[in-house]
Amino acid sequence: MEDDFARYLDAINGGFFNPKPYGFIPGAIKALNKQLMLVSAQFARLFYVVFFAIPLSLTVYYLNRRYFNFEFSTALFSAILLNILPFQIQIPTFLDGSYPLIGLLFIFTSINAALEYLQSRNPLLLLLACLSWYMGTYHFTLAELNIFMTPSVLILFLIHNKGFTKDRITILTLFSLISSYKIYLVLSVIASGKSRGAATPIAINGQDIIIRIGKFISWSSLIPTRAFTNLYYHSFCTALLLLCSLFTIITILLFNKNLPNRKNYMSAVMFYALFSLCASFPFITASPFIAPRYFFVANVGICILYIMCIYLIVNGLLRSSQYVSTITGVTLLSVTMFAGVHRHMHLSESHAYKNKNFNTLCDQLKVLGNIQPGSQMVVTGFNADTGEHYKWSSGLYSFCLKKPGISGIIGNEYSFYDQFSVADRAYFRKMGGLDVSKPIYLFRSVNNTFIRPKYLLRWLEKEKSSSAWTIYTTDATTNLLKRYGSGEGIENYQKFLKNRGLSSEEILWGGYDPARKWTDFVNTSKVKSF
Repeated sequence: MEDDFARYLDAINGGFFNPKPYGFIPGAIKALNKQLMLVSAQFARLFYVVFFAIPLSLTVYYLNRRYFNFEFSTALFSAILLNILPFQIQIPTFLDGSYPLIGLLFIFTSINAALEYLQSRNPLLLLLACLSWYMGTYHFTLAELNIFMTPSVLILFLIHNKGFTKDRITILTLFSLISSYKIYLVLSVIASGKSRGAATPIAINGQDIIIRIGKFISWSSLIPTRAFTNLYYHSFCTALLLLCSLFTIITILLFNKNLPNRKNYMSAVMFYALFSLCASFPFITASPFIAPRYFFVANVGICILYIMCIYLIVNGLLRSSQYVSTITGVTLLSVTMFAGVHRHMHLSESHAYKNKNFNTLCDQLKVLGNIQPGSQMVVTGFNADTGEHYKWSSGLYSFCLKKPGISGIIGNEYSFYDQFSVADRAYFRKMGGLDVSKPIYLFRSVNNTFIRPKYLLRWLEKEKSSSAWTIYTTDATTNLLKRYGSGEGIENYQKFLKNRGLSSEEILWGGYDPARKWTDFVNTSKVKSF
C-alpha cells in the first residue's frame, strides 16, 4: 500500500539502509522492513504483529493491571482490543504507515519504566524511560505532532500516588526537556518554509474542524457502518455512545463510593480521556491531512474507556452475584470478538476491489513475457491504488513482476503536459517522470479491457496552447520510442492528425475534443472518458 510500493522498489533495486532521514533505529527498522517485503508482504506484516503489536498490548496490559489495578479480564481485553479496532485497518496492512504502532509501544514502555522507577529508584529504569520517551516522541509518533500527548503523560505521574516528590519532578523535567527539543525541531522546520507533510500546520475553518471531529469519532467506533445509510448518522450515534459511556463512567465513579479500586479507575479515566484528546487535537485543528491511522493513538484511549464502561456497568448491576467475574469476562470477550469480526469484514470490503484490480493488472503484464530491466510501463484509465505517483506505480510493477529496474505510472489519462519530466518523480506529482530514452509498454484500460495504443503525445509546456509537441510511436521489437511527428500549437496538432488520418482517441494523452475550448483542458487536465 502507498509508500510500501516505494520501499519495495528501493529494496528490489538494491537500496538498503540510509539512516539520515529517519535516525539510526527508525532507519534500521525501515531497512529491515524493506528486506522482509522482498520475502512477502504477509511476512513483513507478521513481523510487525509479533514484534510491535503484541508487545504494545503487553505494555498496556501491564500498565492497566499493575498501576490502575484493573480486574484481569478488563486489562486483558482492553489490551487486545486496541490492536483490532475495526477502522484501523491500515495498521499493520500499510507497513510504512504503521509508525504510530511503534511510537505508541515506546510511549507505553516509557510510562511503565517511569512508574517502576518511582517505586524502585533504579537509575537504569529512569534511563530506559527517557530513552523510550525520546524514541516515541522524536522518531516514531504521528507525523511529529504527538508532542501534544506530553501533558496527559505528565499528569499521569502527578495523579498516580499524588505528591510532588523529588523523583517525580526529575521525571517531569526530563520528559519536558525531551518534548521541548522536539517542539524546537518542528518549529525550525516550519520556520524554514519546508513541508513536513502532515506535520506542517495549516489554518482550518470551523466547518472542516467539525467534519474532522465526526470522522475521528466514526473511526473510533465499534459499530459497523453498514448498519447506517449515512456516515453522518454513524458519527452521530458513535458520538452519542461515547458521551453516554463517559457519563456512565463518571456517574458510577462519583456516586458509588464503595466501588473497589475506585480511585485508580478515576485516575485511569482522567489519563485515557486526556490522552485521546491530546493525541487527536493536532490532526483535528492543524494538520493538512487526516487518515484513520493518524488517530490510532487517540483511538487506543477511547477503546479502553469503552471497556472500562462495560466493566463498571456489569459490576454495578451484578455486584452481589457470585458469577460477576465470569459474566464480565464473557461480555468483554463478546465485545472483543464483535470488533474483530467487524474489522475483518471492513478489511475485506475495503481491499476487495484493490486486490481484484492488482491481480487483473499483474495477469495482463505477465502475458508480455520476458520484460528486460530498465523497461517502463504505462497504464491509463486504471485504478491500482498508487495515487498516480511514479514511485508507487514503479513499486507496484516491480512487485507484480518480481523484477528490478521496472518503472512507470498508473492512473487517469490526462492531456497536454510533459510526461517525460524527471521532476515529476517527486511525491504529489502525478502521471509523470518517464524517460524518453528507455523502452516503454503502453496500455489503456477501456471497460476493463486493456488496449495497446500505438502512439503517445508529449506536450512540452503544460497549460500552454502554443507549446511545442511531439508524437511518438513504439518500435515493435525494442519498444523504444520513435518520433512520428512534431510541431507547435494546438491548431498544428489538429492539422497533423487530419493529414495522417488519425483520431485523438488513437493517441495516448492526445484526447483533444474540438467541441471543448483549450481552457477546459487547462482547468480539468483530464481527457474525456473512453
